[in-house]
Amino acid sequence: MLRLRLILLVGVAAGQPYRSNPFSAYNFFKSTPYGEPGHAQPISRTYAKPLSYAYLSDPMAQVRMDSPMMDMEVRAKPYHGFHFGQKMVGEQFFKHPGHDHDSDDTEEAPYTLVQDFGPYELREYPSANYACVKSEVDTAEDPMAGLENVNPFVLMSSKRWKKQPSSIMFMELFKYISGVNKEGNEIEMTRPVSTHHSIKKKHFGGDVELQEMCFYIPAEHQANPPQPLDKSPVYIFQRPSMRVYVLRFGGFALSSDTWQKNRDLLDNLLLGKPHHDSEYYTNGFDSPMTLFNRRNEVWIQDLEAGVPVIAAVVAEEDEDEVEPVAEPEHVLPESEKKKEKDKKE
Repeated sequence: MLRLRLILLVGVAAGQPYRSNPFSAYNFFKSTPYGEPGHAQPISRTYAKPLSYAYLSDPMAQVRMDSPMMDMEVRAKPYHGFHFGQKMVGEQFFKHPGHDHDSDDTEEAPYTLVQDFGPYELREYPSANYACVKSEVDTAEDPMAGLENVNPFVLMSSKRWKKQPSSIMFMELFKYISGVNKEGNEIEMTRPVSTHHSIKKKHFGGDVELQEMCFYIPAEHQANPPQPLDKSPVYIFQRPSMRVYVLRFGGFALSSDTWQKNRDLLDNLLLGKPHHDSEYYTNGFDSPMTLFNRRNEVWIQDLEAGVPVIAAVVAEEDEDEVEPVAEPEHVLPESEKKKEKDKKE
């Protein structure tokens, strides 16, 4: 009986999930006000590593997955004491939407910010030369559909990623800037990789689109871009100046569904503003190796009526001043003339 009591006592002690030990590596829920060194740290009741899992319904519930040495450095601190005296990264990010904190010096297509509406903005892009390639795509056959939560690096290393139309178009453009052109000139990579979507047919599950993927030609080659090879699908296209509404979002945009959801969101935000409903642009600004603060943008072209041209206004005024021309008198046919003559006689 005594042996049975001892076994029960040891079992109860081993099943205790808590203990107070100031020297334990698992006693990490302590706080120092404002991060001041040397402040007295009260011993708190914290999670302890159990001696046995016999009395736990979930054995992994109390297991710490990181190193105990890291626990000694982790301290729970109040929000206002974290990075005391410094501004948060998020605060700097949203105060500088132009990516002032970015270290990427890749040349970007120039634009002018016309108006900031908060969740989206209106920009004006001047006319410029782009290297482009196009393809007809049925988004209902997107091989990346439904895989938004899969590791993006696993997707980008798969065969289905390499065989999709956007990857094929990108590689043609990449060969062009790598020196596969008539002049043999290598061209620096620019951003964004901009794709124009022209919806030809809408149907359930996706759209049939004519997609035109383009690289912005750097400023040093704008006046005289290297010409693509005769057999290459790449061509030089001068995009006209345009105003576009822009919605920006983060993460990896690898499927048509991701782009379409953000396009629909921007379309809803533009309710009441004249804009293109059958064309839009998708734009990626980052390398696949960029993990954080990724920048993706959806553009929809603004169709707001511009200021009338002076010559057109003058021509319209001149037309208004022209006097109306009198209608010609009704001319009777010869048979009717004879009848009228006989009646008079």
